[in-house]
Amino acid sequence: MNVMAQAQATLSIDLGGTKMLAALVRDRTVLETHKMATPRGGDPAEWLQALFDAIAMWNGRYDKVGVAVTGIVDDGHWSAINRNTLDIPDRFPLTDVVAALSGSPVLAANDAQAAAWGEFSFGAAGARTWFSSRFQQALVAASSSTAVCSGALPGTLASSALMRRRTIRSKTRFPAIG
Repeated sequence: MNVMAQAQATLSIDLGGTKMLAALVRDRTVLETHKMATPRGGDPAEWLQALFDAIAMWNGRYDKVGVAVTGIVDDGHWSAINRNTLDIPDRFPLTDVVAALSGSPVLAANDAQAAAWGEFSFGAAGARTWFSSRFQQALVAASSSTAVCSGALPGTLASSALMRRRTIRSKTRFPAIG
């Protein structure tokens, strides 16, 4: 019998000012979730270790990790915008630490930018269907929870060369749009 191998899941992590959320996701289906409070003190590496200890039963079930965080992500390093929201050291090596804990490749982005990308690709924004090809699919999203933030995915006509294929304030590269 020829059995097609099932695709590995993605480990999705949201590190916010009040909670840390992990989800095991395959395609558009959330398989499992785990939520815990974000510690108010200590080192972010310790917070991440606690989260990975709590989801240890998921080991071997994912082959990549996406991390969304409050603050700025620049080349895999995480910095706070407002240390009153979450006191993290400047340029914490987020992707390196998560890669070491997970054993998988990691993509990290600001949470609002990750939300904009998710809405653009899979969500209610429906950008792939309701934007005409003339504008090359653009989206701006704003969010308000622990902090107010926004994310933008500029279209070809709406963007400068600096912003193309990048999100604002993060230097995180996303796949080409369109």
